[in-house]
Amino acid sequence: MQKAIQAVKENGLRDSPCCRKMGPLSELFENEENVLVSWILAMAKRGFPVHKTNLIMSVKKYLEDNGREPRYLNKSKTPGRSWFEGFLKRHPEIKQKHAESLSKARAAVTQDRIHRWFDEILDYFKENNLQDILRDPTRIFNGDESGFMLCPKSGNVLGPTKSKGDFYQRVSAEKEQITVMATFSADGKITKIEPKDMLMYCRYIDESNSRGCESLFRPVFVDGGLCYSFNNLGRDDIFNDHVYNYANYYEVPHKVADYFDVETGYKKNVGIDTYPRRTLKPGPENGITILLKFDERWYDPTCNVYFKGFRVSIIRLKFQEI
Repeated sequence: MQKAIQAVKENGLRDSPCCRKMGPLSELFENEENVLVSWILAMAKRGFPVHKTNLIMSVKKYLEDNGREPRYLNKSKTPGRSWFEGFLKRHPEIKQKHAESLSKARAAVTQDRIHRWFDEILDYFKENNLQDILRDPTRIFNGDESGFMLCPKSGNVLGPTKSKGDFYQRVSAEKEQITVMATFSADGKITKIEPKDMLMYCRYIDESNSRGCESLFRPVFVDGGLCYSFNNLGRDDIFNDHVYNYANYYEVPHKVADYFDVETGYKKNVGIDTYPRRTLKPGPENGITILLKFDERWYDPTCNVYFKGFRVSIIRLKFQEI
């Protein structure tokens, strides 16, 4: 009521529209809804519009985190349609629109949209005092990521008339693809930009490791310090009494994995035929081939021989915790 009276005094409104604002309280306070509005507008500006479901679930989580329950619950115990419709009425600067799919939006590129994109970039640089970058083409780079399907969907395709068989072999991994990241500078002189180090290739026991090498990545302590190698176990297992008593353990060719568990390691009283082998020489013995693109100055001779590693600092984004 106080807000309605204040609105009449400040805006000169008739009392009837202000009275319509009376009724049950909203789920959120006015300042809380204003934060939601700012979030929705900011996400839409960046090309990630908020879906109705995301908004409702965000409100539900916010209320739960603050020990409050929604006043208007539906069957899923979330703010219902009445709250959502009321939210849109209270904030006319927000409305529902049909969202284009990304592929369709890319296909509908127009000259106006291209100019508008450059205008937005220019505004961003001005707001952050970065205009000097635009005057130096060597500091401007363009990056494009493209995916190439290794096994496209089957169906009618074009090919040689004389061919009696399939034009390509169908495999089960229909979604497998190769991703290419191309980057070049605006002056055209720098056309090939590579990371400082990249794991290019990994083979394990004469078979390609489709999961990558992160499952085989382990640190090993040596006299010269810490080296990174592959398929090595922890120190507790390497210096196990049973392994220590069998100096020729790595020469056993049999492979029996019945006694090994990833969580608990090897069982007690395990035989010498157990696999994987528990020594400092598992890499060469098990046929691991690693091709690492690197600067020769980073190579550390103390990691040579059986370790075949590099003493480098690695940020483990996808590696499991050790």
